[in-house]
Amino acid sequence: MSATNRGAERVPQDSYPTPRWSVQRFLEAVELPRGTWLEPCAGRGVIVSEIADYADEVRAIEIDEAFHKPLSEALRPAGARMGRRPAPLIADYLATPITYPVSVIVTNPPFSLAFEFAQKAVREANHVALLLRLNFLGSGTKSGRTPWLRQNPPDVYVLPNRPSFAASIRCVSKLMIHTAEHAGSTCPWRVTQPIEDERPKRCPRCDGKVQCSTTDATEYAWFVWHTRNLADPRQLALRVDRGVGYGKIQILADTPSEDRDGSSE
Repeated sequence: MSATNRGAERVPQDSYPTPRWSVQRFLEAVELPRGTWLEPCAGRGVIVSEIADYADEVRAIEIDEAFHKPLSEALRPAGARMGRRPAPLIADYLATPITYPVSVIVTNPPFSLAFEFAQKAVREANHVALLLRLNFLGSGTKSGRTPWLRQNPPDVYVLPNRPSFAASIRCVSKLMIHTAEHAGSTCPWRVTQPIEDERPKRCPRCDGKVQCSTTDATEYAWFVWHTRNLADPRQLALRVDRGVGYGKIQILADTPSEDRDGSSE
């Protein structure tokens, strides 16, 4: 999920891996139970590899079969503790009923489907953590998201540093190129790629200098629903009485720029 470069060339398979540091800051701050954790939009397995030490079992679902191999590798450490080699399920989470007990669902869903992911996940896990744009809290009256959030208020853990999900790289050479397509113009080469991929040092078309931008355009937060307590009005009332009601906001710890995969604010 990324707001960077709207209208520009997309990453192949729309793969925007979650920056590892954004998962680490969340896991450091929020206490969640062990048991079975599910990553339902797992991609290459970045979140899977970060949650492995926090769960007794990690399961993963990914819609794109192209990610089966790297996701299987990411699942291997968690499976080794249980003496087996878990395999990801290649399927659409929104169309896949979860029939086994799940302690925690944690994922970075496509923003256009975030509401659907949230609605389904809170029915299937005791705790749900979604990495979303902070503006998920607003502009949801027509979609039904606003009344749903009133009835199911999440705790919000804000990332003070903007995560970058993709790198936009373009040629900045001032030399004119001479091809049938671009005769007498500067090089038009540009590409958008996953943040963790190795970046080219020179333009592959003209060998000119390249410039990389990794700053995302919006703010992000982890939205957390403790669904078992939300379903119990007595638990919700108790938390409100104690001044720790649902809907709290917490600012997570800063991450040094050198630890943010080359991203900047």
